Amino acid sequence: ARLALGIVAPSMDGPVVSVASGGAMGDGDVELSDALSLTIGRLERALVLAAGVAVEATAAKPVFPVREIQKRGVNDSLPVDITLFNRGRVDVSLLHARIDMIGSSRRLAETGMPEERIMPDSARTVVRHAIAYKPTTSWWRGDTRVGDFFPSDINGMDEATRQAQTAVQARARIAIAGVPVDVVVPVVNRFADPVKGDQQVPVAAVPGITIAVGRPIEYIRAGVPVQRLFQARVLSAYPHPVDVEVKIQLPAGLKADSMQRDRTLTPEAPMVALSFVASGNVPEGRLQMGAIANHQRISALTGYYTIDYDHITPQREYAPSGKWLAGVSVKLPPRARVGYVPGVGDLGIEALEQLDIPVEVLDRSAIGSGDLSRFSSIVVGPRAYEANKWLPEVNRRLLDYARSGGTLVVQYGQYEMLQPGIMPYPIELKRPAERVTSENAPVTVLQPTAPLLTSPNRITPRDWGEWVQERAIYMPSTAAPQYRSLLQMNDPEEPANRNALLQADVGKGKYVYVTLSLFRQLPNGNPGAARLLLNMIAGEAPATKPKM
Repeated sequence: ARLALGIVAPSMDGPVVSVASGGAMGDGDVELSDALSLTIGRLERALVLAAGVAVEATAAKPVFPVREIQKRGVNDSLPVDITLFNRGRVDVSLLHARIDMIGSSRRLAETGMPEERIMPDSARTVVRHAIAYKPTTSWWRGDTRVGDFFPSDINGMDEATRQAQTAVQARARIAIAGVPVDVVVPVVNRFADPVKGDQQVPVAAVPGITIAVGRPIEYIRAGVPVQRLFQARVLSAYPHPVDVEVKIQLPAGLKADSMQRDRTLTPEAPMVALSFVASGNVPEGRLQMGAIANHQRISALTGYYTIDYDHITPQREYAPSGKWLAGVSVKLPPRARVGYVPGVGDLGIEALEQLDIPVEVLDRSAIGSGDLSRFSSIVVGPRAYEANKWLPEVNRRLLDYARSGGTLVVQYGQYEMLQPGIMPYPIELKRPAERVTSENAPVTVLQPTAPLLTSPNRITPRDWGEWVQERAIYMPSTAAPQYRSLLQMNDPEEPANRNALLQADVGKGKYVYVTLSLFRQLPNGNPGAARLLLNMIAGEAPATKPKM
C-alpha cells in the first residue's frame, strides 16, 4: 500500500500521528504508527525536562464522591489546583487545562485562557474540578466478574501506564518557546507525615456512601441457640452532611435487636460503626446476610478497603456489603481453653472464637514465663516459627507443656521445622517439598478409630468436600516412627504421602503436626476444616505446670 505519513501538532489527548493509506493497514503500518507516536511522546517529555518545566495537580482531599444525584445545588466535584512551574530560562505559557472525567465518554470543554508568559522562577495556578461517574479502582477489576475472574483486555501496555489510565488525571497544554506540548499528571493529595515527610497519594473517586460488614465469611454453630454481634461500617465521601438509613438483612432463624439505624454523617465525622446483636438458631449450610445504607433514594451495597504499602501506589478494592454465614454442626470439646500463637495469613483465632471456643493470644512473655497449664491445648499457626523469630527460643516451654499432659497443635512450616529442638521427633522435607495441589484429591483415612478423627466430631468423607485451592503443603517426605500417620493423599500420577496429619505421644501429652491447608479452608467457612480443628484442640489441661 502506498502510505502518506503526516505528523500533526499534539492535541490534548497526546500526540497524533495520521496515517493515510490506499488500502487496509497492515501490521507493519500499525507498528510504524505506534513507533512514531512513541517517539513524539518521548520528544515532548524530553523538551519539558530540558526546559525546566513542571506541572502538578493537587487536591485538598484524597477522595471525592461519584456523581450519583443529578440535582441542582449538590456539590459532588473536587476542586483541583493545576500549577505550571517555570524553573528554566525559556518562554513558557499555559494554554489550556482540564481534568479527565471518570466513567463517562463525554468530555469537559477545554478551558481556554489568554496566552500569558510565565516568567522564569515563577508559576501559575488555575483551578479545575474533577467529576466522576464511576469509582476508580485497579484496571484489572473490570465492570463485570465471571466466577473468580475479572475479564480484562490484555493489550501489552505496561502496568504503570495501564493503571494511570484509570486514575484521576489532569491535562495541561503548554507552550515552550512557542512549541505546544501536552503534559498529563495524576491528581494527588499532598500532606506531611511526621516521620516520612512530604507524602503524595493519588486522588480517588469513590461512591458517596459505602458500607462494609467485615470478612466475607464467618462460622456460626448450627442447631444450637446462638447470639452474634455484627458490625457495619458506613463511610461518607460527601463534602456536606447526609442522612443515612442503615438496614440489616438476616437469614431465617436470626433476629436482630434493631433492624434499622439512622445516622447523619458529616465531613467532620464521615464514618460511623453500627453494631447489631442477632440471636436465634440457624440450620446447617451457607446462609447470607447483608447490610444496606439508603441515602437520598440511593441504596449503597458495597464497601471498600485500601491496599496501602510504602512500596506501591495505594489501591481501593470494592466488595459487597454482605457475608456468608457458614452454619456448621459441631460438638465442642469440653472445658476447652486455647492458647494461640498466630502465624502467617492465619484466621484460626477468629474461627475458634466464632465457634464459641475461648482463645488467648500468646506472645513471647506469655510462653516464656506464663502459666501454660491453664490451657487445654495450644495451637501454633502456619509458619509461626519463621514469622516470630523469638518462637524457637521459647519452644522448649511448648514442648514441656505437652510433656506435662497438654495438647500442642502445630500447623505447617517450611524448612525452619528441620531445626533441632523445634519438633519433638525429626521429619524430612524434600526440595521442593511435597504437596497435594488438587483440592478434590481423594483422602484415605489410615486410622479410622483414632480419637483425633472421631472425637468430639466424627470425620466422614463429607468433611473432605468443599475444599479450596489445595489439600496440603510442605508435607514431610518421612517422619520418625514415634509419629502416627492418620491420612494418606496424593495428586494424580504422584506417589502417595502419609504425613499430612501426624500425631505423637510426648510424655503425658500429645503433639499434632498438621500440613493440611487449614489457613485456606477456615477463611472459606469450610465445615470439615472446622470439625477437624475442634478435634485437634480436644485435650485436658496438664496436671502439672511445665518447668520454667
